[in-house]
Amino acid sequence: MTRLNPDSPLRALMETFPQAGRLEWIGLRPARRAPLLAMNHVEVTADHGLAGDHKASRPGGKRQVTLIQREHRDVVAQLLGRGAVDPARLRRNLMVSGINLLALRDERFRIGAVLFEG
Repeated sequence: MTRLNPDSPLRALMETFPQAGRLEWIGLRPARRAPLLAMNHVEVTADHGLAGDHKASRPGGKRQVTLIQREHRDVVAQLLGRGAVDPARLRRNLMVSGINLLALRDERFRIGAVLFEG
């Protein structure tokens, strides 16, 4: 992927967040292909990911935690002609809203007290 010039107006726009994002949903995959379990909170361990998720058993993986925007989930629901899609069906760990996940690529960001790296 081509990195934008630090002085680029587009980069400045992508790094400007007009509102704080919000964590909407947390899901754990206890085993590969197992149904996701909706959680109210979860422990996060550096270099492992979410405690209880099958990806946490392998340290240093590239995709320890997966995210999706709620806004994208809503578009998927519309394309399927449904009122809503259960976030567990999309097989991501965290569903966030109000923030552009693409803007977080190759960046560090916080969700609650946890520092993530895109």
